[in-house]
Amino acid sequence: MPVLQALAEMLIFPGALYGLIVSMLLAWLDRKIVAVMQGRVGPPIYQPLADTIKLFAKEDLDTAGVNPTLAGLLPIVALACTMTAALLVPVGNHAVISFQGDLVIALFLLSLPTLALFMAGWIVPSVYNVVGGNRTLLQYFAYEVPLLLGLAAPAAFSQS
Repeated sequence: MPVLQALAEMLIFPGALYGLIVSMLLAWLDRKIVAVMQGRVGPPIYQPLADTIKLFAKEDLDTAGVNPTLAGLLPIVALACTMTAALLVPVGNHAVISFQGDLVIALFLLSLPTLALFMAGWIVPSVYNVVGGNRTLLQYFAYEVPLLLGLAAPAAFSQS
């Protein structure tokens, strides 16, 4: 029975399905607020769902000279690391996975997508993809320093 409970926690609350629904609602709310501030009507409530379906239906193009295995694997690694780190975040009184040193593992897992997306930009033999990979790397590093500082303060305060 604990296996079923852990599986339900991973999929339903605070799992992937919950995260997908909340992120779609927050994306809709953000777009609606921006539209109202600009004097427009804004998107209907189902717009994020339509955008998600459209995203999944897009064709995957391979550029000449690219290793297709590596090009398909790097975004999956980035998503898997992020979703695994989400399992370590406590919601309510407990996290789905909790152990001593889980903050260090979560920070490591959150730094791997940066490298995976950087390498995804570099495997394509095009100047534009290399520039995009470098830009992604710089953006993520700019986000990681405040994240590390923001997580280090509560960890030091709790003496964990």
